[in-house]
Amino acid sequence: MEIGQGASNCEACLIVEKFCFCSHPLRMEMAASEYAATLRTSLATLTDAMAMLGRETSL
Repeated sequence: MEIGQGASNCEACLIVEKFCFCSHPLRMEMAASEYAATLRTSLATLTDAMAMLGRETSL
């Protein structure tokens, strides 16, 4: 329970949640277009950045 509450207060978690919810239709359209490779690269970069942010001890 505490982990869920902590995640709901995490600014980075809120940003990612908003991105995922608000951009879903656009991301699905891009995934089916000629921009699919670029979208995959961008999402991989975002995933790597979030992992690095999670390992930071101070911001």
